[in-house]
Amino acid sequence: MRAVAADLDGDGLLDIVAVSYLPAEEFRQRSELQLDSVVLLHQTAPGKFTRHSLETGTCDHVTCAIGDWDGDGKMHLVTGNLTLTRANRIAESLVLWKNLGRR
Repeated sequence: MRAVAADLDGDGLLDIVAVSYLPAEEFRQRSELQLDSVVLLHQTAPGKFTRHSLETGTCDHVTCAIGDWDGDGKMHLVTGNLTLTRANRIAESLVLWKNLGRR
């Protein structure tokens, strides 16, 4: 649904994070098919990317943003989600994804 670019690993190259929104009511098999809901395209050289699936199956992310929300000098991801429960309440409207760096 949305993609944003930022230097997530401090190498001076912009990486891309993309999120997807596929409503469960219309895409009932999204969990079984393990469809990507958060994807990282890590730029390894100018114009060359390595794809990493960060999450599959949920696909409730309608938007995302990247920033240093905890002041540690690393860029982190936040996703804005739309998931209605049976009581018509939004569940987990925001999810914070902390950048732990390379492992």
